[in-house]
This record gives sequence, C-alpha cells and structure tokens, in this order.
Amino acid sequence: MPVLTADIISIIIFNMLQVAVGCILSVMICHLRDKKKLTLPDNLLIDTLLISLSSLAGVLLPLDMFGLIPVIATAVILGVKFQFIGSILTSNLVFNMLLPFTSTVFIWEANISRIAFSFFLGFIAGILLKLFKVKEGMLRLGLFGKLAFSRNTPKSAGKRVLYNMGLIIPFIVAGAIANAFFQQYVYMDLMTLFYTSPFGSSTTSYLMGSSSTSNPFFLLAMPLASIFTDLIKVTSILTVFRIRGLLLFTAYFGFWIALLTGITVIF
Repeated sequence: MPVLTADIISIIIFNMLQVAVGCILSVMICHLRDKKKLTLPDNLLIDTLLISLSSLAGVLLPLDMFGLIPVIATAVILGVKFQFIGSILTSNLVFNMLLPFTSTVFIWEANISRIAFSFFLGFIAGILLKLFKVKEGMLRLGLFGKLAFSRNTPKSAGKRVLYNMGLIIPFIVAGAIANAFFQQYVYMDLMTLFYTSPFGSSTTSYLMGSSSTSNPFFLLAMPLASIFTDLIKVTSILTVFRIRGLLLFTAYFGFWIALLTGITVIF
C-alpha cells in the first residue's frame, strides 16, 4: 500500500505541474487575443495546412493531455475549429516531447517512425473531422467555458491559473487513483488470464516472436494499445470528450490498432 500511495502522489504531482503550465499558457493566449474570436476563411488548402500545423504542434509541445486541456479550452472559446483541436489531441496522445525527458528507455533512433506516425494520425484525424463536418458538440464545452472566460473566473492572471487548476485537479486525482489500483490489482490478472487462454497463448507466442517484435507495424500498434491501459490518459480523454466524442475517438484508434495488428500477422 505505501508503494501504491507513492505512485498515486507522484502521478498527481506530475500532472498538476502539467496543468499549471497549460493554465499559464492559456491565460497568456487569452490576454494576447483579448478574448476576440479568430476568423479563418473556409478554404480547403488553408485548412489542410492548419491541420498539418496542429498535428505538428501536438507532437512538439512538451505537454501531455492534461497540460493541453486549458490551452484547448481557450482555443475552443476563441473559435478554433474542431478539426484543429482533434488533430492536436490525437497526435499528442501518441507522442509528445515530454516522452524523451520522462522515459528512461527512450531512444531517438528507435522512435522516429512513432513520431512520424503520430503526426500522420493527427493529420488524418483532422482531415476526417473536416470532411464529415464534425462539430464541437463532441467536446465538454461546459467545462471549457469555465476554464476560459467564465463569468466567475477571477480577473487577475495568477488567480485565474489557480482557478483553472482547481477545475481540472479532481479529474487528475480520480485518474491517478483509478490507474494505480487498476495497474496493481486488475491489469496483471487480466494479462495472466489472457496469456493462459488458448487464444491468448497462441497469439502471444506469434506476436512476441523475433520476426514480429521487429515488425515496424507491431511497434506502431503498441503505443496505441497502451493508451487504453493507462487510466490517466483515459481520464484525460474523458475530461475532454463527451460520450459520443469518446466513442468516435475510441473507434478511430481501434481501427488503426486492428489494421496494424492485421498487417503484422500477415507479414
């Protein structure tokens, strides 16, 4: 239990620092724009370029999902289109610049394909959101409104940062506790049950063979699958999306996991 408590506390502190940075950035953006909405022309070429830049920003920003939430909130209130929001969130979940500094096993040469793939996934997500005209109703706009320009939001920048952190911290605490207990008491039991089943045993023996573990498609599928076993990431997704948005998000990543796994099995 002491180890479990330490894990929970470390996760909470790490994500609170992320949120603090995100809140400071959002307040800066708010003051720079002076609450004026962005007006962008509805042009395919311009939108494609901006989707590319949004996906690239998701990769390059040294923020995880919880750190991005205040920034995204301000962007939504300022009128940034949903395809740009979806693009940055998608690429950021697969890879962001925090990973090289927080992972003890990160190797740049081994992650070039993952970085490129995260940009590709964010770009495709943004294009699909534009083509199918998916609107901001997928997002939890009520929370975002409070984070950005709520009537109750303090006027001073310092108090606004603290106010915004207070709105997000309950999600972080819930996610940290749920993730710690899931990893400690549920995840390993589920994996053991899977590995000892006839299907799981045969699948694992194949996928973990030398040819499969070096298969680039298998290596790309693993980070996508790990999103759904990290309840901190799942909680951050639930903080951003409503149920239908969550289902759309899950279907998108599920498609790529299934496709990459299928290619791995075939080749």
